[in-house]
Amino acid sequence: MIKAVQNGKYRKPKPIIVHHFLSSFTSTDIEIVQSETKGAAYYSSDGKRLAEMSYSFAGTQLIIIDQTDVNQSLKGKGVGKRPLTAIADKARLESIKILPLCPFAKSIFDEDESFRDVLR
Repeated sequence: MIKAVQNGKYRKPKPIIVHHFLSSFTSTDIEIVQSETKGAAYYSSDGKRLAEMSYSFAGTQLIIIDQTDVNQSLKGKGVGKRPLTAIADKARLESIKILPLCPFAKSIFDEDESFRDVLR
């Protein structure tokens, strides 16, 4: 986790926003917002949030994905996989594993071998 130092003392950092640049879609599509203990990846289009995948940190080496929400009009179109791809990329960059408790995220891990390197 990131810790900020101010005047020689640690202080709780403000939530950070991370944009991921992924080859399959532009950085404006996925936004990750997180605090020290929780986070979420959002898929947006035309300024509207259309999908969200939320997670919690279990220590410094594990992300637990707990919920996925996708706009009803986009269900079944692969939109829910976009936030998972961003979270998996983040996990790879930070050498963190993912435990998918969310049934949708678990089904993607079961079906797509490209995510298994970050599976716990």
